Amino acid sequence: MGFFTRKPRVRPINPFLEPWEMTNEANVISLPRIAQIADRRLHRDDHAESMCVAWKCHPLDFRYDEWIADHAFQPGWHVRAAEDRDLVSELVDNSGALRAEIVNRQLIDGYSILSILPRFYVTAQHDPADNIRVVALDRRDKRVMRQTRWMSPSEHKYVKHLTTEYAGWLDELKPNHRDPFAYWSEA
Repeated sequence: MGFFTRKPRVRPINPFLEPWEMTNEANVISLPRIAQIADRRLHRDDHAESMCVAWKCHPLDFRYDEWIADHAFQPGWHVRAAEDRDLVSELVDNSGALRAEIVNRQLIDGYSILSILPRFYVTAQHDPADNIRVVALDRRDKRVMRQTRWMSPSEHKYVKHLTTEYAGWLDELKPNHRDPFAYWSEA
């Protein structure tokens, strides 16, 4: 098991646990207690209640002398290493959707950060020829919702305008798309 997927030191008995938590199928995942949503860093544990409700997980062991907390997740949730970035791990749900990134900043700040990701977002994609396009994506379904054509390097000046335009379109379609806990349960 890696750093973020380990057994807790103490597992309290809780009569309100879901049936999957009473078996060996419960995934115990340790997550940073400092979170970030978009560019806003939250205070320690400010996200915990919303996260537990939305992700249907339960805190098992909050160690107030440490920067991490153990949670019981439904079977299938797991942490994997990011393919293209060092010091980043990914929290993936039971459908295979990326829900959060765990950024290991222990060498810089002394703690790690849980970067909680929304289901719908706008981003710029690059190809090997330095062309760029703006894309609106559905993270859960791994689906492109809308995209521009590929633009050559001389057209990169339009990317900021198009990103703003696509974000406005997404605001109309999904008004709460910046909330990382919104829309995950809808089809």
